Amino acid sequence: MRKAVILAAVAAVVLTAVGLSYAGDLGKLKKKLAEELAREDYTSAAATIAELGEEDSLDAVKIIVKVALGVQAEEVFKAAKEALCAITDKKAIGYLCDTAKRARDWRVKMLLAEVLGSHKGDEVLDALVALLKDRQPEVVREAIISLRKLGDIEAVDELIDALERLEGGKGRAWVEARKALHELTGGYDYQSAKKWREFWRARKEELKENPGSPETAKPVNPGDVKTGLLEEEKRKAPKFFGKEIMSKRIVFVIDVSGSMIMKDRGTGGGEGGGGAKQGDNEYSKMPENRMRIVRAKNELKKAVAGLPPKAKFNIIAFSMGVSPWQKRKLVFATSKNKKAAIAFIGRFTANGGTFTDDALKEAFANKEMDTLFFLSDGAPERYPSAGGQENPQNAPLIDKCLNFVRQENKFRKVKIFAFGFDGEGVWDPNRGPKPAYHQKAQRFIDFMRKLATENNGEYKSIR
Repeated sequence: MRKAVILAAVAAVVLTAVGLSYAGDLGKLKKKLAEELAREDYTSAAATIAELGEEDSLDAVKIIVKVALGVQAEEVFKAAKEALCAITDKKAIGYLCDTAKRARDWRVKMLLAEVLGSHKGDEVLDALVALLKDRQPEVVREAIISLRKLGDIEAVDELIDALERLEGGKGRAWVEARKALHELTGGYDYQSAKKWREFWRARKEELKENPGSPETAKPVNPGDVKTGLLEEEKRKAPKFFGKEIMSKRIVFVIDVSGSMIMKDRGTGGGEGGGGAKQGDNEYSKMPENRMRIVRAKNELKKAVAGLPPKAKFNIIAFSMGVSPWQKRKLVFATSKNKKAAIAFIGRFTANGGTFTDDALKEAFANKEMDTLFFLSDGAPERYPSAGGQENPQNAPLIDKCLNFVRQENKFRKVKIFAFGFDGEGVWDPNRGPKPAYHQKAQRFIDFMRKLATENNGEYKSIR
């Protein structure tokens, strides 16, 4: 019964789109799309959305926007975005711009902020500039990214104003504003809006008239040279296994399953340690600081200790369940909170399975999070293995985890950095047989890479 109700609602999204009836090809396509969605034929629905996009009309765009927001299937959402990005009809683009400016739903603004980055013109520029003042930080960030993609130097003044508004927090949107200004001005970078204004007053007309010319590459003052983007900020930023933490709204998710008692022979991942020659007593002869959970705890403690007071964070440990430090919320990195967090980290012990799906659900329940640092040493696992063979029931969990994140991150666009202990590792023989799922290292690596790259992050192997 519940499924039938959901399917009827999905079909209604299309059949009642914008309250209009369409004749001819558009009407046929609308009806066809509704039928495909009702029977959950998302591959066919995606193809029909592409056909609607080829109609290149205001009416077609209204249907596509409605579907993009009302249907959860990833194939459908992707097809809708691609169709909206390819629109050339002026009335349709005008509708997208007007909707972006007056919409109340932040998801609508996120969708259109991204889509408008594929279009050109003063109307598009005005709409994106209007979104720079939105209350939702994700919308502001997406508008900045699209202004950077747009490549219109007329946006520099507004981006400097946005940079000034964002200086108090210096989070991801602030970083994106720096990136946009860096590209639009031909490679310059300054740490404050004040410095940017000084530069822009001196070079504005010249850069507008001759963007990218050898003359515009000259510094404003003899000591004013082009530098690498965000060099100083990256140098000062706290790090986790060598990766700079540039966000100010972070959740750390740390695997504390039983396999994290393994030790690694080589060094790497941003912290040192010795090794031992392979042999019968190899594990006991290796130093404690080569144990995975010890390495994770040490790195996490250093990262938390280095967070600036205006950063907000949370920590989630997981194995056969989840243990959040804070209940689905981020807290400021005050001295008191950092001390409490470090004490929480100190209590981590390696035991149990790898319930990655539960960990990701708990992480995304933190609604303020915009960056996730995820560390693990094995693929998602809920079902025990026996006889040295991996339980085949665990295999579908990878797609389950990835699909969950795709759905949750459709509008939020949380950046995910994944860190994997993906080497063979040395197992403690006193703990019994080595976990079977570690025999499938490539499956784990592929999962972690996908988790990161599909969410604008990076994967780092830790050995």
